Amino acid sequence: MRYWAHSCFLVFFATSATTSAALVVTAGDHRFWPDETRTIAIQVTGGDLIEGLDLYVQIGDGGEYNGGTDTTPVIVGVDIVGPGTIFEPSNDGQMDDLVALGCWAGTFTLMASPLVPAEGVLGFLSLDATGTQPGETYPLLLTGVMAGVFGEPGIDTSLINLDPDFPTPTIHNGSILIVPIIPGDANRDEYVDELDAKILAANWGQSGGRAEGDFNGDGVVNALDAAILAANWGHVATTEQSGHLAAVPEPGGVTLLSCGVIAGLLR
Repeated sequence: MRYWAHSCFLVFFATSATTSAALVVTAGDHRFWPDETRTIAIQVTGGDLIEGLDLYVQIGDGGEYNGGTDTTPVIVGVDIVGPGTIFEPSNDGQMDDLVALGCWAGTFTLMASPLVPAEGVLGFLSLDATGTQPGETYPLLLTGVMAGVFGEPGIDTSLINLDPDFPTPTIHNGSILIVPIIPGDANRDEYVDELDAKILAANWGQSGGRAEGDFNGDGVVNALDAAILAANWGHVATTEQSGHLAAVPEPGGVTLLSCGVIAGLLR
């Protein structure tokens, strides 16, 4: 474990870990629209008991503070002890470092008593993609973070347990892909199809944003949005729009059914 910018004396009390499947921490690959701010989850699987977490995250090259040039996307929030996280029922609080326009974050929690199983959401990151362009891809790093500041190879996310036999987790870094805004595309896959129709139908009559099927931005999912989806049915992002060659999904077996759903919503 490494800490910085904190003056504190830490005492740990631990019990032996119960070993199950291999521990794996996954940042995930996430798609964002250029104007979007939303929250994504970092997952952990394996189930071993842990007493704390050192979470280190870097977006892109880490920005000027790390000797880089990226200024976006930025980290605007980190939550590793709130609702939905594995540490929600047992934690000793959260301490944060957010530096250099939020291009990197260091966050930790200590003294989970009782210990918690490492299975579920390790933490939530809120990211703001304002200022990005379609086609841009940014690494989402949990390892090798801020090497320009702390020296190579940087610092890594770690799960805390003082048992000498505690397994070292496998950590998978991820990415942030910026995709174009396409009318009717609710799931950011750059294609208007039955998946988007299902999202719209599931949120019919409710308030929401583009990701819930509100394509005209009036704050509610209704027939106007269904008309936009129908008008753009089958549209796929061009290379000029997306900055990369967008994959065209194979036609699904429920396409006709989904078209029927749209027709029903328009009645």
